[in-house]
Amino acid sequence: MNLAYVSRRVGWDGHDDVGAYVGSAVRCMTTAGHHVFLVTEGPVPPSARLPPEVEVVQVAAGDPKVHHFSELHQYADRVYRTLESLGRRARLDAVEFSQDRAEGFTAIRAKRTLGRFAATTLVVCVHAPRALARQVTGYGPTDFREEIRSFAEDYCLAHADTVVVPTASLAAYVEERVARTPAHVPYLLVEDGGALADGDTLEDGDTLVDGSAGDGDGGGTGGGSDGGSEDGDGAGPVGAPGERPPELLYLGGLSPERGADVFVEVAAHVAAAAPQFRFRMIGPDSPSDPLGRSYRAHLDARMPAEVAARLRFEPLPPAGDVRRAIPPFSLCLFPARRDDSPYALLEAMRRRAAVLVSRHGGMPEVVEGGTVGLVVDPTDPGAVARAVLRLHGDRAAVERLGTAARRTVLRRSDPEAYRARMRTVHGDRPAGPRPRPVARRPPVSVVVPVFDQARYLGETVRSVQASHYGDLEIVVVDDGSTDPQVAKELAALDDVVVVSHASNRGVAAARNTGIAASSGRFVMPLDADDLIHPSYIPSAVQALTRNPDLAYVGCYSQNFGLLDTTYVPVGFVPNLMLVLH
Repeated sequence: MNLAYVSRRVGWDGHDDVGAYVGSAVRCMTTAGHHVFLVTEGPVPPSARLPPEVEVVQVAAGDPKVHHFSELHQYADRVYRTLESLGRRARLDAVEFSQDRAEGFTAIRAKRTLGRFAATTLVVCVHAPRALARQVTGYGPTDFREEIRSFAEDYCLAHADTVVVPTASLAAYVEERVARTPAHVPYLLVEDGGALADGDTLEDGDTLVDGSAGDGDGGGTGGGSDGGSEDGDGAGPVGAPGERPPELLYLGGLSPERGADVFVEVAAHVAAAAPQFRFRMIGPDSPSDPLGRSYRAHLDARMPAEVAARLRFEPLPPAGDVRRAIPPFSLCLFPARRDDSPYALLEAMRRRAAVLVSRHGGMPEVVEGGTVGLVVDPTDPGAVARAVLRLHGDRAAVERLGTAARRTVLRRSDPEAYRARMRTVHGDRPAGPRPRPVARRPPVSVVVPVFDQARYLGETVRSVQASHYGDLEIVVVDDGSTDPQVAKELAALDDVVVVSHASNRGVAAARNTGIAASSGRFVMPLDADDLIHPSYIPSAVQALTRNPDLAYVGCYSQNFGLLDTTYVPVGFVPNLMLVLH
């Protein structure tokens, strides 16, 4: 198959899981012999470790004369143009987008309304929808762009051919949000075609996926804060006699969604009961405080002194290689307000960490309901701290959970199982809604209000008459014009219905009068100084007949004369309608 993956990011940066998933999926499908295109912006970092067979396609440049309401929408348009161009030189069997930032928004809308990509399955993989993040934190920088982002992400979830989720918890969110049932495909960890990374060795009884073989047990370089060494796979839990002080780790981006502030609260309870404990928060900062500023600064300003003296912030290791940061059998806490299948959790489990995960979201599914990790309630930091201390005091439990966690993540990351599920997803290729059979094309009435705009009226009407659509009615409403030239222009028009107001009543009243006098199934309001492209009306009718649930369609508008720019409408964004239109 020819598969295209669309993603700005490839590889894990600690903030989210999109780049990590795309890197794993591209490696997995390429090594199975599929022809894979990676549609992205900018150079792909070497740390992504993509197979040489992957064809990287740069997203088309933007046009400064095309004005969008948000950068997100502009980028989705650029992706659409890139895929259109790619599709002219190669058959695309399936295209995968993340729901994150709605990179597939324009392509999915073009398939729904215009029938583009009819032979291609458009797939949206769900990670962390913006609307869900705002819902679980109770806040989030809410502005013009954020509303457009939530709208566009929801649109992609509702109208992609197929939606893929990693957990049943996220499936329930999608079903409630957009009333559709997604495909359940656990996301995987794959490096270099399925083998574990060099130095990530196996225990007795563990097996590598894709036919790779382990080298047996071996030593490794420690990644703890003190720079000490490990004894390889035989290392005991952190805090055993003679080793470094006991330690609790946080892995991932610093944000309220991930519960970074909850980790600090838990650390305060742990430090009060066991002052020997140390804490590390490994991951990048994010602009996610209540005012959209640094979340690390937000934590620093509120951190208790007893925690500040024991806690270190650390960046991700180079290339996101968390083996350098997580010794085997570490204690790792994932106290998210909601998370589903975070890459950080999978990496920690692969390192045999004993993990404690939030009960909110899909992480309990990943740890199999508590059999390979503990499930805790982040709304009770004291109870979480007690769970940490109990686990730390039970060496056998730490070793049992860490070993079971690794086995689980290996099983989840079986490339053959992933490929089998995705073959079903990629093969689900609906052509989109089909127009209902009609005896003839539905008639269209174009309603043109005019008030003292005689200069442009004739050209406007002629542009409608030049449409590539036969069953047209043109209704011109003279809204009490005082310019005598308007009457002359009206008298010169052919095949036009003319309705007049005795006095000027405004454009809304004029349009209503025109609509009342029209006979078409569809109505198109058109200003008397505008022109339409010959293909617009047939395209608009096609979109409406393909989608009976649509109430209206619009188009990109090219300004001419004093301005040479293009206006790009977003769509129906309820919270913004007073200012968008």
